[in-house]
Amino acid sequence: MKIVLIISVLFLNTLMLAQNDEAHVDSLVVDFTVKLNNRGIDTYAVTKRYCLGEINIFKLGNEKICTSKSTYFSVYVFWQEDGKNMIKKIDNCGLYLSLKLPDNMVMDFMDRNKEDIKMRPIKPYEIESKLGGPVRSTETYPCSRVLRYVSPMLSFDQSFDLFDLTNDALEDNINYDYNNSLLAFEFEKLLTLVISQIDDEFRRH
Repeated sequence: MKIVLIISVLFLNTLMLAQNDEAHVDSLVVDFTVKLNNRGIDTYAVTKRYCLGEINIFKLGNEKICTSKSTYFSVYVFWQEDGKNMIKKIDNCGLYLSLKLPDNMVMDFMDRNKEDIKMRPIKPYEIESKLGGPVRSTETYPCSRVLRYVSPMLSFDQSFDLFDLTNDALEDNINYDYNNSLLAFEFEKLLTLVISQIDDEFRRH
């Protein structure tokens, strides 16, 4: 029994690589964007996408296993380089090889609408209180988005819950129509479309 236990522990230790959290993902993103800057690329967009409590397990090379710690975070970086439109995926378990996009829809949309997106972010889910005036809904929704745009002339960060775009609480969201009319929402839909079309093509370093 003791021998079997020892072998099992050694087997698991061989398979298990790491459990990486959001801080680890953020550090990888910072390292990568620093490399972009070092190559003279000063304009890029970053979207972080996650659902609280969602845990993913990946089999890496050499029979290694990597799992997300508490929550799985996927980050996508968009930029232009040498006339090509590029995307990079980063998650809890490391970096994927960069891919070439077929068009410049993402960066072109942001370039044309960056001021509007910065000045009119998605508002939180609010309901009308019985005493008058809005109050933040106490219901929670696990999935969130973080957007970062960096350029020499304008940079900003935004975050919102997908719940903010719905009417899913017991009472209607008074910001529902406003949020769904925003260019920030249109950009989120564009990001989701582009990512869904290419996500299966990513391969790890």
